[in-house]
Amino acid sequence: MFLQQLYRHWRKMFYALLVMALAQAFFMYKAVETVPFFLYNMYSTPQRNGDTAYRTAIYLNGRPFDATQLSGHEQETLFGSLAYFKKLKANRYFATDSATVVQRLRRLPTGLYRPAYKRLTNTSVSDSAFLEWWARYLAQVSGTRVDSFALVESTVLWKPAYRVLKDTVSLINYRHAPADR
Repeated sequence: MFLQQLYRHWRKMFYALLVMALAQAFFMYKAVETVPFFLYNMYSTPQRNGDTAYRTAIYLNGRPFDATQLSGHEQETLFGSLAYFKKLKANRYFATDSATVVQRLRRLPTGLYRPAYKRLTNTSVSDSAFLEWWARYLAQVSGTRVDSFALVESTVLWKPAYRVLKDTVSLINYRHAPADR
């Protein structure tokens, strides 16, 4: 058995592996998502195929921008951060579930609890801070100066047949404010 051989030949690594396994069991029991420890249910829940998806188009300086020319990482950064921002905005910029924070920190003394709660439920994010960052990143990956961008979302139906609905919704219209000189 691997663990027996590891114990005989490299005890430090055996104990390190044992500590990691025990930590993994503890984090799964407590349902704490801590990298590099993962929860089994993060990967075990059934996924159903939906019949509806949403497509976001980028208009850069008034022209359609083909995001498929970007690398997968760049696309994920643009669209993943946008999805996260929309969730944050819908949740009044609470980055974490405040009920979860309360549950996990409830035993802290009041003097430590308040600052910890305030730091974990950051509400200092604003639309302008995100949009400025997003514009800078879009300029970086597109190689184009960004004076303005618009994000337009359309519904895509997969069943019974693929079609894009004519229900486009403007998500964001951003215009760069020129710096005072």
